[in-house]
Amino acid sequence: MSDQYRDTEVWTHDGDVVVGRLVEESDEWVTVQLPPTVAGGSDGELVDVPREEVKLLRPSPTSRMPQGTLDGLQREEILEMLAWLLEEKR
Repeated sequence: MSDQYRDTEVWTHDGDVVVGRLVEESDEWVTVQLPPTVAGGSDGELVDVPREEVKLLRPSPTSRMPQGTLDGLQREEILEMLAWLLEEKR
């Protein structure tokens, strides 16, 4: 999965975990955008975690794409979709 779509896990010293798209990193803060809400469809809220509270920052091992998303598609449909995603946009 492309890095632009991969979520980041921010683990704090208190044991909290914030998962979302890494927006900004500085010496003072780590800013993560939470996933969009299903109802609103807009981007999720931004969460700032103070750098001194961050215990671990790592790529999330899971994707936001729900399990089984491709299960209802035929092989040819999946290949067509992949070809469309990979073609150069001009």
